[in-house]
Parts: sequence; C-alpha cells; structure tokens
Amino acid sequence: MANPVRKPRERAPVAAVLFAMIRGDAAGGAGDPIPQGGFVRQLADMVSEITMRDYKYVLNRISMVYGDRRINTIGTAEVRQYLAKYENGQRRATHIYLRSFFEYCCGKSNEFCESGKGWLTNNPISWALPQPEYNEPEVLSFNGVIKMLMLCESKANTMNGMKGNNKVFRRNRDEIIGYYIFRLFSLMRKEEYCRIVQLGGSDIKNNKYIDFERKRIILSGDIYLKKGRKNRYGIGRIITPICDTFFEWLNWLAVNNIPLHFPKGRFMEIELREVCKDEQIKGFNILRHTAITYHLLNFKESVLTSKIAGTSFGMIENHYLSKNIPTSEAESFYQLTPSKAKELQLIKH
Repeated sequence: MANPVRKPRERAPVAAVLFAMIRGDAAGGAGDPIPQGGFVRQLADMVSEITMRDYKYVLNRISMVYGDRRINTIGTAEVRQYLAKYENGQRRATHIYLRSFFEYCCGKSNEFCESGKGWLTNNPISWALPQPEYNEPEVLSFNGVIKMLMLCESKANTMNGMKGNNKVFRRNRDEIIGYYIFRLFSLMRKEEYCRIVQLGGSDIKNNKYIDFERKRIILSGDIYLKKGRKNRYGIGRIITPICDTFFEWLNWLAVNNIPLHFPKGRFMEIELREVCKDEQIKGFNILRHTAITYHLLNFKESVLTSKIAGTSFGMIENHYLSKNIPTSEAESFYQLTPSKAKELQLIKH
C-alpha cells in the first residue's frame, strides 16, 4: 500500500509575516499568531548592527518573491534557483543568512513553535558552500594616496551646491582629508570611525575616545564591534602608541577646529573610488588594507600591527606579510606630516 501524501502543516505561517516580524515592523496576522520580535530579538542579542542590517536586507528581498507562500511550501529547488541569480560574493552571504533563518523556522531557538516542532521539517538550504577563493587584498600606492587627497579639494569645489533629495550638498576639503588621514593612520574599520564620531562627537578636542595626554585612542566595547557576532563582553582595544606623524595630524585637526566627519550617501569616498578606477584596482575595504600594509612595512612588528588593527596575528601573516610592495612606499607615507602636506598643496594651513 502506497504511503499517503503528507500534507503541509496548516499552522506554518505565511513567509511575508515572518519576514516582516524579523524586520521588526509587523506582528502575526490572522491565522499567524506570532508576536512581533522572535527571531529579531534573538539576533539583536547575538549579532552586530551591521549583520542585523544585512539580515533585514536579505529577508526583504526574498519576501518579494515568496511573501505570499506558506513557509513550509518553499522547496530546495526553488531556493537554489533563487540563489543562482546572485553574484558569487552576494550569493554566499545570502546563502548564510537564509540558511540561519530557515533553521529558526525548523525550530532552532524558536520560542513560538509548538511542542518543539518547527514550521519546517527540513531546511531547504541543506548543502554546504564551497570554500571561497583567496583574493589578495588590494593596496593603494603612495602616489594613489596623494592623488586621493588632492581630489578632496577639486571634488569639494565641483560638488558644493549640488542638490540631492532637495538638499544642498556641502563637501569640506579639510574634513574629508581628515577622514582619510584618520582611517589610514588609525587602521580603523569604517564602522568604528563612524561610531567614534556618533558616540564621541565631532569635536576632536572633546571626543572621549581620543586621549591627547597619553597619545592613544580607546576603542571601548561600544566602538569595537566587528561584522558578525556582537561583542558580548564589552572588550575593546587601545590604539597605542599613536605614531608621531598621526599625532601631528590629530593636533592639526584640533588647532584648526576641523570637525571629525564621515562622508555619507551616494558621494561617499568618491575621491577614493576615482583613484581605484584610474589604477584599475578593487576598492573594497582598500583604506584598511592600505593602512595595515603600510603600518606593517614601516614598523616591522606584526604583533603591534595586529593589536592596533584589531585583527588576529594569523590574519596579518596570511594576508599582509606576503605583499610585494616596496618598503619605501610605507616610509614615504609615514613622512606625510601636515607640514609636508602643505608643501604639496594638499592643505593650506
């Protein structure tokens, strides 16, 4: 006797309800008695804001395709076709986030499933991803750094007064130069720099994370949040000692009352993007790659570089020690003081 066809559980919620619940902007509707929160609360306790943002983006995209379906009717073949539409890097991230979401639907850490049974019997994303190919990090040449800083004035002159979203655009040369210099000498991630400005204020003299007296920058637990899991123990790092060249730049910002600033919107890092395009190099995370590489070449201390950058010693050895870049490039960069920048007409005071 043939086995009867098993019907999908009627209690399985509609995908759109789950996606909305996870985004935090809706609760369960009729027939879907799911309180607002759930997975989003679980994630908020575990992952950083950046990862949470990516989860919401991925789930919003898939909701446009499967939003009107019961979650237990979405099969493996369909999900494979959906993921195949993405490019390699985006496909990998989408695979990871959706697999985690479907695990939740299977009952993993799901407080809304009845009698320990999830809305799904099996995860439709059950296959493992192949190991990613290693891509050597790109690094700006010293001439590329100078060109980027020179563009800060020409771009400011060209773009000031432009309108976008009915707002007049303003770009200040010294503020943008300060942003690039700070990123390159501090080895910070972009998100860390943004949080220093948001939480510590734009006035560098009164920013609580910048200690002029002891020549150090303190990245406490609320600043040092890497993409991925949340820093649950409040452990940060300290950028110390601040090298002499960087300290001169910090004093230049303070003396000239130049506020800390981070470029936003569609014009973000436009000078950097133009240089990368001209030199035909990939711009992804290139400021941090350049900063770490130059620091390692100039000071020749892997442990110090990994400590200041907030990354592992193994990462430094595997990704940066093998870079075939002349030491003179890094030495020239660490001689780029405000006085030298004035000689090069990068700044005027």
